[in-house]
Parts: sequence; structure tokens; C-alpha cells
Amino acid sequence: MTRTYELVFVADPRVSDEDVVAMTEDYKAMITSAGAEIVRVSRFAAAVDRIDRVGAPAICDVAFDLEVEAVQDEIPDPKAPRE
Repeated sequence: MTRTYELVFVADPRVSDEDVVAMTEDYKAMITSAGAEIVRVSRFAAAVDRIDRVGAPAICDVAFDLEVEAVQDEIPDPKAPRE
């Protein structure tokens, strides 16, 4: 069974546009290396009213499809005793 997941990250407003693009590409590479398929990548600026006027942070959303079995192997059982 395949499920759609989303990874959302907020980049500091002082980070350059090129660095935000590079971070997005890094996350996409990590996601696809786990066998997922990228469904959508969105990026937008947050609407904020900040006193220090540094700027609006970039918000990036990466949606991807992944087989549930691939995720189940990585998620620890919450009822299992901790080591």
C-alpha cells in the first residue's frame, strides 16, 4: 500500500534563494533514495509582520508517495521497551 507523505521545512529569511533550492534538492534526493516518488514541490514566503524586518522565511513543502512497508521497517514500536 502506498501513502502520500509531506515534508515541510521553514528556511531562515537570511538564507539565500540558491541555498533554499539546494536544501530542497538535498531533501528530494534523500526521499527518492528511500524509494519514494516525489509528487509535488511547493515553495512560498510566509506572511509575517516582523518588527526586525529581516524578511519572510521561505516555506517549502515536498509531497511524496512511499510504500507503507518501507516506512514500517524504520518506525520503532512505541510499546517496545527502550534500550
